[in-house]
Amino acid sequence: MMFSAAIGAQSLSVESFRLLETDLTANTAGTMKRDQNGDVAALIRIVTSETGFTFENGMMGIVASEQKTGEVWVYVPFGTSKLTIAHQQLGVLRDWNIPIPVEKGRTYELRLVAGVVHTYVEDRPNGQFVTFSVQPGTATVTVDDGQPRALGDDGTLSLMLPFGSHVYRIDAAGYLSESGTFEVTGEKQKKEVVLKSTKGTVTLSCPMSDARLYLDGNYVGDGKWNGQLDPAQMYLVEAKLEGHRTRSITFSLDVQEEKTVSVPAPQPIYGTLSIMSTPNEATILIDGVEIGETPLLTGNLLVGEHELEFRKKDYTPYRMTVSVLEGKMTPVEADMRGNYTAAATVQPADRTTGSGVKTPKSRRTTEKRRLDSRNLYVGLGWQTGRLWGPSGELGLYRKNFNFEIAYNEGGSGAKIVHWLPYQNDQFTNSCSYDISNVISVRTGYGLFLAKSLVFTPQIGINYNQVAYQGDPVTYTVSGTASMRMEWSPIRHLSIVAAPVYSIPLMMGNVAKRMNENTNVFDDWFDGFSARFGIDFYF
Repeated sequence: MMFSAAIGAQSLSVESFRLLETDLTANTAGTMKRDQNGDVAALIRIVTSETGFTFENGMMGIVASEQKTGEVWVYVPFGTSKLTIAHQQLGVLRDWNIPIPVEKGRTYELRLVAGVVHTYVEDRPNGQFVTFSVQPGTATVTVDDGQPRALGDDGTLSLMLPFGSHVYRIDAAGYLSESGTFEVTGEKQKKEVVLKSTKGTVTLSCPMSDARLYLDGNYVGDGKWNGQLDPAQMYLVEAKLEGHRTRSITFSLDVQEEKTVSVPAPQPIYGTLSIMSTPNEATILIDGVEIGETPLLTGNLLVGEHELEFRKKDYTPYRMTVSVLEGKMTPVEADMRGNYTAAATVQPADRTTGSGVKTPKSRRTTEKRRLDSRNLYVGLGWQTGRLWGPSGELGLYRKNFNFEIAYNEGGSGAKIVHWLPYQNDQFTNSCSYDISNVISVRTGYGLFLAKSLVFTPQIGINYNQVAYQGDPVTYTVSGTASMRMEWSPIRHLSIVAAPVYSIPLMMGNVAKRMNENTNVFDDWFDGFSARFGIDFYF
């Protein structure tokens, strides 16, 4: 800023004078001075960009003065109350009264406004910009005794600070604070600070490389894990593995501590299998590994499910899944007689008589296909009873469990005659409804009683559509219980018979109104019926 003034006018003035509470320069070895009485002198740091000043304080005298960058250090005896500042070009500031007591060994700051005398007196700025660039961006910056200031979105904070020494402190949650001093000179400056995290580093290690590691219930890896965690907190780490007993350990971290935690290996849990087969001396494989021949008692098997396979010459391999229980002996028996294959070939002719050797009758019977529990089938049949007509079904056996969906045409004779009353309560008209498009869903469990005979109790639901002149108008739903009986005379084919008992469950609104007059629906879907057919297996 430019101010008009007469040449030779006084251009020295004091902007401020204060005690620097945290500045120990006056009382620190190397920068401390003593007056003529041996007392520690006070230090007045005169902030100015000019040089060539002289100083007086009357009878007490100046102890020493030193020119520093951006300021002059003037040492005075304690109790000094006045100060004269003189300059060859800028003039004299005579007997300026110091506003506060000057104590021994204390540091004070005097900000001097010094104009350059020309035709105009130009007041130069007595401060400069300082920019703090800090990571993380959540930190706050405190300069001298001011209030903490937040960083901008770009992680920086710019401040206009007076020349001289300043104290700063930078804080952020989860990081170590940093503090120090810096000098403000005529050039702007940028101070870059990267705070160090308080987190510690931990390495989790388990002797079993396939053990699954969980940290406070969260899966972190198999066998080994490395990462950073907050200090002063207790953590739980667990090592888990199927068929093993879980092991755990707790730990904590100090600030920036590096620690390796050894996690105990999971303990195996064993059970025992008692394995037999018909016929005997079948080779046993558990999870693909051969362990011996039947009969066999084997221990040290991990609990859980295992795949067993039985192999014997002239027999198709027999496979099954078993569950091993902790501390218990589980019996297992495999009947391989239905898997016999040698009888399917005819022995070569006797060289002496020329006659062929017949397959023994007992072996010929094993040629008949035994229905197993892993077959998909489709079937065609006929529904008898009040709902009669052609039907079709699609089903599956899986480990003896049966799932089946069926469709029945309903039959052209399945008619309901519904009389329509008029206002005189005389039933003078009627409509004919067809029961058609019966869809059934059933499930059950197959009982394989012989090589070619299966009984399967089933339960399910029927959805029945009711149409008038070919257009659906209502529906009924009934629950069913049936016994599916099938016999397989040849491979891939079986003959099926299934008595069915139905119970009405729910009806559409139209069906309810008609049933109030005739009870025909309760009669139609309450009671026994039967279906017969042929199923083809794949």
